[in-house]
Amino acid sequence: MVAPKLTAFGSETATNLSLALPVATPVSRQPPVPLYPRPKDASFWTEAEWDRHVAGVEGDLSPVTFLILAGLVLLPLVVALLLDSYGLYGRVIVGWIVGWAVVVGFVLARRQKTSLGSQLASGLVNAVGLLLVIGALALGILFIGCAAL
Repeated sequence: MVAPKLTAFGSETATNLSLALPVATPVSRQPPVPLYPRPKDASFWTEAEWDRHVAGVEGDLSPVTFLILAGLVLLPLVVALLLDSYGLYGRVIVGWIVGWAVVVGFVLARRQKTSLGSQLASGLVNAVGLLLVIGALALGILFIGCAAL
């Protein structure tokens, strides 16, 4: 409750106590906005439609797709080994691996059915993730090679 100084309770000089009453804010008579969109005709998906939607969004990782992805991860290491055997070092090999990761990252992002900005962001995230995986594999191969000696 808000009360001006001169209209404190218990004061006999307070003649206008209407200033001390809280004033309510006007209430909107509009229906509340839903937190998520709902269909206007209230038709919801059946179980089969939902399963089809999930399969389209997530995709299934078949063994063929797994082999293709494994090949995309291992191919730059094999090519780097070949480049090293031909006497190319350092910047050429790192450039090949980074370029390969960027290309594969954007190709994987193009498969998504989203906006261009989202695909670009997803492509960069895919490229960085692929570089981390390739680096981890290279370090693993290095440690296994050192342990075998």
